[in-house]
Amino acid sequence: VRWDDARGSAASLLSTSKREVVACVNGEAPPGRGRGFKMQDEASGVEVTITDVTETCDDVDPMRVASLAKCLKEGTSCDALIFELPKLWIIPDPAWRARHASIGLYPGSFWMGFFKSWGAVESAEVFFRTAPKGSVEPKVHLVVKYQSRESMKMCLTFLHDRYL
Repeated sequence: VRWDDARGSAASLLSTSKREVVACVNGEAPPGRGRGFKMQDEASGVEVTITDVTETCDDVDPMRVASLAKCLKEGTSCDALIFELPKLWIIPDPAWRARHASIGLYPGSFWMGFFKSWGAVESAEVFFRTAPKGSVEPKVHLVVKYQSRESMKMCLTFLHDRYL
């Protein structure tokens, strides 16, 4: 299980009554643990309510297939993919501040290895000032350009509409 804080504003950070998180579960949820399930842990004072469940692994879901086909059709002249990610996923130092608008992704990094799963990467650049502000957690744009269009399409096909 992996989770991220999903509160999008400073006001929601200050709220002590509610906290919204996004959780990612590898595999299926246990029986009876779907939308509407509630659980309380009195020791930590936490109450959990599952408000929504989204399956991200159904490759033949008609809505996903249609959405992906639309992206591929609209992007015939595109030569790179843009990912909006939390800055800490790329640079895991909360005190680190960008001195430049962008930097190249380190060739031996986890992320470069991840993107090479679909083919040779021509370039990968992290942009610090282009992602929308407003979220509590700073975001960056990661632009990945593959040496071949087929590799780019394969990456898009695999990652489209999925929670990383």
